Amino acid sequence: MKLVVAGQWLSPRLRKAFEQNLTKRGFHRQVEVIGPVSQKKLIELYLRARVLVHPFREAFGMTVLEAAGCGCPFLVAEGSGVCDLFEHGKEGFFVEENDIDTWARNVGKLAADERLAWAMGQSAWEVARQHTWRDHTLQLLQVIKRKATRGVKGYWGIKSSTSSMMSSFQERSIVKPLHTVGKDCPYNETYLFERDFLPQHLTVTIERLLRTAGAWKVLDVGCGSGRLIYYLRERGYLAVGCDISFHAALMSQQIVGAAEALPFPSDEFDFVVGISLIEHLTPILGEVFVDEAFRILRPSGGIFLVTPNYMSPMRIIKGAKWYGYQDLTHVTFYTPMTVRKLLLRKGFRQIRFTFPSHTDSTADWTLPQVIKLMPKTVQKLVNCVLISSPLALLRDSLWVSASKCEVLT
Repeated sequence: MKLVVAGQWLSPRLRKAFEQNLTKRGFHRQVEVIGPVSQKKLIELYLRARVLVHPFREAFGMTVLEAAGCGCPFLVAEGSGVCDLFEHGKEGFFVEENDIDTWARNVGKLAADERLAWAMGQSAWEVARQHTWRDHTLQLLQVIKRKATRGVKGYWGIKSSTSSMMSSFQERSIVKPLHTVGKDCPYNETYLFERDFLPQHLTVTIERLLRTAGAWKVLDVGCGSGRLIYYLRERGYLAVGCDISFHAALMSQQIVGAAEALPFPSDEFDFVVGISLIEHLTPILGEVFVDEAFRILRPSGGIFLVTPNYMSPMRIIKGAKWYGYQDLTHVTFYTPMTVRKLLLRKGFRQIRFTFPSHTDSTADWTLPQVIKLMPKTVQKLVNCVLISSPLALLRDSLWVSASKCEVLT
């Protein structure tokens, strides 16, 4: 674990003296000085940090709120304005500026206990999500509107103007893209909203796999809006995500990162999930992604993938209308045999395509029209069969799990 020092220095001489002092004391391998960073890099640092240390008192302390918004616990100087938003010992620690021993003790506590750091980070995130720029802007507009209705001269004009401002702001905040990933990038907000769903059968299956494997720290690659991440966090898992789309990273408050170059150290996660991911990669990049997943998994780690099944009879029946063909960003398709060979070639074992199912789960994926007309009980039974029996190999959506070394049952 390293200490990362980021931000603008008052002068280059101070930075140079600091780095020389680190080298002199033998700490240069444990401390990384990176200087000013972009907003994108700053978010990545917050998301990857075990704890943010902000040792100086500030009138407010936006840095702390930013870190909390990324699920990062913090140490902040007691008396900073941001302390009014949080609770000492729950989302972070408030420490006297000059109490070096307490600073060191609390940093050590969070560095040594990943679960404590995660729990505090979750609490901090819950608070921070209530204090976004959008919320503050809407509150400000409400104040302006309220003041305008109390007899301010020109009331009607002001009321009309503020109402228009609020309507315009709300519309832009929902529809207008926040960032441009690239002029031709298809993974924008429209793309994400159209695919923003998480079937119940899928979540039940993933959660069961995690319990069986004893997994706790989970990475969702291609996390989209982050639905799976928040679902797992609510159930006590340390779930994080990354996505190549800046839109997705903003929506999910996760890291921008490509599947073929995962921005995480080796042996970091217990489980990797890739839902509707590998079909977006070329065959070569798909192989690189599986290599990367193997690298970041701990020795007993596992992987779970969902991808269109090229062997599905529905592909032949529907032809060009098959769901796998409807998304033009799908560039590679797999059959059970090809995905099995890929995983085996990259070192994974215990590959499986069928999973226990619950007949009380909602029938929540596309079923033939004739089955949709049948009673719900029949639909649920069909779903159960399509997951738990060998017929899963013929389903439109191919589910596959594998283990790095241990058995996933």
